[in-house]
Amino acid sequence: MGRWNGHWTGPSLADIREVGSGASAERVRAHSSFFQLSRPAIIENDALPSLTNGVATVMKALIRLPKILGDGDICRFWSLLEYDQAKQDLIAIGHRADMFGQLGRCDVFRDETGFKILEVNASSAIGGLNSRILADAYFQDPQFTAYIKKIGLRWNDPAKHLVCMLQQKFPDIASGPVAILDSPESYAIFKQMHDTLADVLTSYGMECFSGSLSDVVVHHGKASCMGRRFTAAYRVFQARELMSTPEKMKRWTWLLSDLEAAGIPVIIPLSSTSLSDKRSLALLQSKMVWHFLTPDEQDAVTRMLPRSIIVGPNHSIEYHDHSKDWLHQMRNEIVLKPGISSSSKGIIFGRDVTQETWEALLASPPPGGYVAQQIVDPVPELCPEKNGSESVWQIQLGAFHLWGDVMVSNARGMRAGLSGPMRSLYLGSDLPPADAALGSLTLVAS
Repeated sequence: MGRWNGHWTGPSLADIREVGSGASAERVRAHSSFFQLSRPAIIENDALPSLTNGVATVMKALIRLPKILGDGDICRFWSLLEYDQAKQDLIAIGHRADMFGQLGRCDVFRDETGFKILEVNASSAIGGLNSRILADAYFQDPQFTAYIKKIGLRWNDPAKHLVCMLQQKFPDIASGPVAILDSPESYAIFKQMHDTLADVLTSYGMECFSGSLSDVVVHHGKASCMGRRFTAAYRVFQARELMSTPEKMKRWTWLLSDLEAAGIPVIIPLSSTSLSDKRSLALLQSKMVWHFLTPDEQDAVTRMLPRSIIVGPNHSIEYHDHSKDWLHQMRNEIVLKPGISSSSKGIIFGRDVTQETWEALLASPPPGGYVAQQIVDPVPELCPEKNGSESVWQIQLGAFHLWGDVMVSNARGMRAGLSGPMRSLYLGSDLPPADAALGSLTLVAS
């Protein structure tokens, strides 16, 4: 058996749309908004524990923030994040401590010092299953499967692990299907993908189907969608839904309340979105939290989180190892990110603006404020081009956490030398860009 040496000589994954036929091709088309990397991301087996243990420990600390800052009262925690009452009322519906922050994805870069968590996405962990769609097509290509076997690579399937965990946590789902529910607007776009994911989860023994929230009916303690009963709801949503007007935010409040009253669990409660708030990660580095962390948590936060500071008109938070002078003195090594999830919109690199503009941004942050984060310089990695040459890319790993277990199964990347974020390179075009790739797998080199 060969070994991974940093140079991919197997089939190019950029031709993914030509791989497979029939149902597999349809699955790829459902994922066609994502340009594919030419090769998988690959992590060495001996580096895996540092990543998985670090992510699990940071997430454990993050989930404890309401207890540390609010004495267990999650509403006090949300008030610290400056959520208004309308938003608190909405995300409190269906809140469950045993589900809070237990499913999600951490976006991870690797620099010269190790792995770094850029942000946490707890809004809809179903996104982590998109790599399963790609895997179906990749693994139908005999050249791909033969090559990864030859050099000793393996893949972890997040869908299989998710089913196992949900069956443990929700024994009642064995008695009926789980409904993957999305808002009508989003469902009209992603129905094919949701149907595919429902088929994948069903194949592992958890019956699923997808539907629109507008088709859900709750009557006499029972829930159905398009006339089909379900015992649990897997709510697909984006954190940006919570950034809209109170009227839009309340649109599905009645439905979530009815599901809660009927005892129908929502597997990803809206309350978990508060951990996607970038201010939550910054709070782990604050003096008000630091001394409540265990030594293992302090070590993981130090190793895995870039230096971060909350920038907002009402914040006077002190940090355990850095001062706010850093904001003004080291502009070129800082990126400003809106505190509330923005799908890469509104991100500003200090090196791209003048000091005068920078000071004005710091003085007048948007609603929700900014999080100022130290820029991470990823280790460059080589990806093959179709002409036989290699180009340098920076690759971001997706580390999925499910009740303390962590697996790395997908990836995305951007050509080295370009300013991020990756999604900004799309610029509204319907065509996939040549310099950014939002879809690929992560394989482990054993």
